Amino acid sequence: MDNFLLIIICIVGAMIMRDTNLLPRNAHLTVNKIIIYLSLPALVLCFIPKIKFSDEHFYALLMPWIAFFISAAFFLTLAKIYKLPRALTGALILLSGLGNTSFLGIPFIQAMFGEHQIKNVLIIDQAGTFVVLSTVGLLICSQCSKESTSFRGIIYRFFTFPPFLAFLVSLGLNFSGIGLPHFLEKSMESLGATVVPLALLSIGLQLKLEKRSMHWSFVGLGLLCKLVLIPLVVYILYIQILGLDSELIKVTVIESAMPPMVTAGIVAASYGIKPRFCGLLVGYGIPASIITLSFWYWILMH
Repeated sequence: MDNFLLIIICIVGAMIMRDTNLLPRNAHLTVNKIIIYLSLPALVLCFIPKIKFSDEHFYALLMPWIAFFISAAFFLTLAKIYKLPRALTGALILLSGLGNTSFLGIPFIQAMFGEHQIKNVLIIDQAGTFVVLSTVGLLICSQCSKESTSFRGIIYRFFTFPPFLAFLVSLGLNFSGIGLPHFLEKSMESLGATVVPLALLSIGLQLKLEKRSMHWSFVGLGLLCKLVLIPLVVYILYIQILGLDSELIKVTVIESAMPPMVTAGIVAASYGIKPRFCGLLVGYGIPASIITLSFWYWILMH
């Protein structure tokens, strides 16, 4: 309960500071850079070298691909039936197919399952969601806009993203059995502890609930796919059909139910793909997900 209270306080507090001009309008850009260049890499270096991999991590890593495939199949079918514009279809596929598995995933998973599950969130985010965004996600963007994405551009994106570089280093340390020196591990732990409050601050600063849009029905469809359909399929496949029921699998189901990814919205906007519509999906997805995530958690615990 205390952790859920922290989530609400941080997000609402950030919105108040933004609306009362206590923070600059684009303060979230600075906060995001601190998270991406300092806090998140430190958190990765703190947890990943110590993780013990199991067969079930394969299912955790497969989930973001399943989610993106469901989104693509769902909205490409609707686009064919209703002749939807290419840009709108691309925005729906991208935002409904990619979840906010780190910025919102870390605080929610910590609140629901405890700090020991953060390591699995990082694996799903860095080796799953980020890889999907940087490959098929960018291909969708190039197909739905006038800009193209080269293979060199995709590789460049991989190896200039600090958390992913930290993830590769951490995997090397893990497989070689070499741990960080104690003093460095403590430093990474302290720096990594800033991810949760900073991520919630960033989300609160960016959360805008606009009321004017000509695409309200598609906002509803996008959120229905992301918050209900995708986790329902993952739940049925993993738990009901395959009979998997470990805490890692439950974390994976909750991660599949995360709202649209903030970074995916930024990437779509950079390609000129319905930036205001993407903002609506992200903006309304966060408060809506508080209800749906609570529902999925209740289902998993009962």
